[in-house]
Amino acid sequence: MGRRREMCTAAVAAIAIAAVLVAAGCSNIVDESDIPVVSLPGSAPDGEAAAATTGAGGLDPDAPLTLGSVTLDPCDDLDGAWCGSVEVPVVHADPEGDTLAVGFELYPRRTTTEPSAGTIAAIEGGPGYSSTGARDAYLALFDPVLDDHDLLLVDARGTGRSTPLECTALQRGDPTIAAVNACAAT
Repeated sequence: MGRRREMCTAAVAAIAIAAVLVAAGCSNIVDESDIPVVSLPGSAPDGEAAAATTGAGGLDPDAPLTLGSVTLDPCDDLDGAWCGSVEVPVVHADPEGDTLAVGFELYPRRTTTEPSAGTIAAIEGGPGYSSTGARDAYLALFDPVLDDHDLLLVDARGTGRSTPLECTALQRGDPTIAAVNACAAT
């Protein structure tokens, strides 16, 4: 059962990272080769038994969590959550141009005796609402299934843990159609 759990957890984590990229508006640059190979702490890549860990989801609550090329750190202000971000292009059509960070929080399932039943990805509608700002509501809403499901809260561009969007023409005074178009072009 241990190897199966490791494989399921790694697959869920890889899918969660892909979900973050898609939610960040990067679906045009994500394909199967972009989904990372994941090795969670406490799992051995060669299938051998690994040392036990403690805390949420069986993970060391004080240690960084590496999922593919993304490293999540324990959230400073939250117990049992890991915080991270992925860099995405500001302009999707220009993946080599400027980037910004799309932030997220990962809450691993509470029970580790069985493989994860899946990851719930919660993304606030908008514009301007932060998923991590509504964490208490999401944790309460999904509490009945968080024993065996992971919860991923993704902040849209410009909200919460994501890089703020800078557009002075829209942040001061009454926005005009020309100002909206000018900001959209940057």
